[in-house]
Amino acid sequence: MSALLKLEDFYKIYRSEPDFAEKIANVFGSKYAATEVRAVNGVNLEVRPGEVLGLVW
Repeated sequence: MSALLKLEDFYKIYRSEPDFAEKIANVFGSKYAATEVRAVNGVNLEVRPGEVLGLVW
């Protein structure tokens, strides 16, 4: 039976740019840069008929 929902190699990356104070500090020589957080990386998911999936956001 085929899948109703199929995800392969799913990823979610959150990026944060420097805030106002960090940008001002960069003007004076600091090295604040964007940060990256990998919340999910390389997830595979398959939901077949009759199965239940619950997601919490």
